[in-house]
Amino acid sequence: MDKSSKRTITQLLNESAEESSASNGEGEAAVGSNGPSAPTAPSSADKDGDPWQEGSSSSANSRPRAKVARTRQNSPTAFRTASRSPVLMTVNAPSGSTPNAITIQTLPLSIIHIPRSSRPSSPVQMRTPIPAPAPAAPPLVQGPPPPFQKPHQLVAFSYTPAREQVFDNSSLRYFIEPPRNADLGYGIQRWIRKPEERARLDGLLVACLRKEVKAERKRADFITWRGIMTKIFTAPYEQREGWDLNVMCVNGTIYLEEHVSDRQLDLKQDLAPDHLRMTYYGYAFESYCTRSEPPLKQNGDGNTPAPSKPGWGGDVDTNVQWCSVVKTKLGDLRLILGGEVDCVRDTYVGQPDTFVELKTSAEIRSTYKGDKRKFELKLLKFYTQSFLLGVPEIVVGFRSPEGRLTQYLPFQTSRLPKLVRESTKQWEPGTCVQWAHETLQFLKRTVGTATGTVTRAGSPGDYESRARNVWRLRFEPGFGLKLWLLHESEVKSQVEVGEQERVGFLPKSYFEEMLASMAKKEVV
Repeated sequence: MDKSSKRTITQLLNESAEESSASNGEGEAAVGSNGPSAPTAPSSADKDGDPWQEGSSSSANSRPRAKVARTRQNSPTAFRTASRSPVLMTVNAPSGSTPNAITIQTLPLSIIHIPRSSRPSSPVQMRTPIPAPAPAAPPLVQGPPPPFQKPHQLVAFSYTPAREQVFDNSSLRYFIEPPRNADLGYGIQRWIRKPEERARLDGLLVACLRKEVKAERKRADFITWRGIMTKIFTAPYEQREGWDLNVMCVNGTIYLEEHVSDRQLDLKQDLAPDHLRMTYYGYAFESYCTRSEPPLKQNGDGNTPAPSKPGWGGDVDTNVQWCSVVKTKLGDLRLILGGEVDCVRDTYVGQPDTFVELKTSAEIRSTYKGDKRKFELKLLKFYTQSFLLGVPEIVVGFRSPEGRLTQYLPFQTSRLPKLVRESTKQWEPGTCVQWAHETLQFLKRTVGTATGTVTRAGSPGDYESRARNVWRLRFEPGFGLKLWLLHESEVKSQVEVGEQERVGFLPKSYFEEMLASMAKKEVV
């Protein structure tokens, strides 16, 4: 590659600033109105950076592994792919318990290096023995990561200001270039803030009952929100924050929900003033960048398009959202994901081809090398959130410490891995895809095998009791994953909370509809 063709993120930011300074337009940044095109097939040299690939993954022969694979690294953040797959360790039950019972199963971060300082220094605490079959050891990871199919939208829906779910595009927003030096703190006193609550799957499951989604729901391996899948994908590079997920399996489909304690909800609701203001900056940037109508509206003669003027797009109400539900595949696993979409560029075409993700970040100071590294690590989450839903473009607004929009920059999702690779090399998408695939296969082997299907359970009643089980999946940075079955009392006190009647974390009406369909010998 010719050196002149390379553009690091710092160079792109500098070029954007120069173009913005040279612009003659009033109050508008110098960014093309057409925006980047949708992702295209990569060249052979670029293939590993492309987020969407077609094809099927090949599985290698499997054999047990007794030790965690290790690789060397140059720095704590420079994770590298190891030569072995994650090792599934079954912790033996205490003496005197049920033979072959599983207490806690763990999936270490063994496709990447785990620093010795972050490894557990004491044995894993045992839990109440769980009668469940022990899954086979995972296959070796050989060759490139499994392909990730380009997401295809099945249905979209809106949340109204009253937080009602409606299957229309009333909350859809259209991208418009924001004004220069916009005040991101404007309107914070009028912010209508949605109360913090558990991120239930309810809205997504309502969508899954619609005819547009029914056929795909019948054969889906996993159903969850995009944000939860983002946590799984980015876990290899997460060093600070762990997370807990609740897991259920109903007739072969695994449902994932984030577990948030009452204390965590209280902390999110009562943010410190500075933290609350930083959160608002992101919402204000969305308001400056979006309109409720397409930016090119027809004039009185019906022929001449008149672009919308930049400015405030309306006071922030976080109850209002527009969401897309997509189907995709990771290797041989079929996924249904739902997630909020910030806006579309120019025209909504019924698919993610024109979706735009809006993000904010602190401006990168040339005198502080750490700023660029911090931003590029943040790009991993931006990238993952976007490619999981098929979003081809990310627009990042850079803010000053005083909360002013200094500049903004559009990125093609498919180009981000290459930009980071040519700069600080802080992350590789292949590692994330490989780890996510191993994690989902781990859940399918464990939770799916323990639950079974209605045809193999012996009787509908026996199967229903298994389908009611709720598992807890915990990620600990530097260690990996732990999975265990919750006790019935834990399910009632931690999971089945709130006003709506539930079976585990699934609405009772949804769960009963699945069982009713199975009773008719339908594949649900």
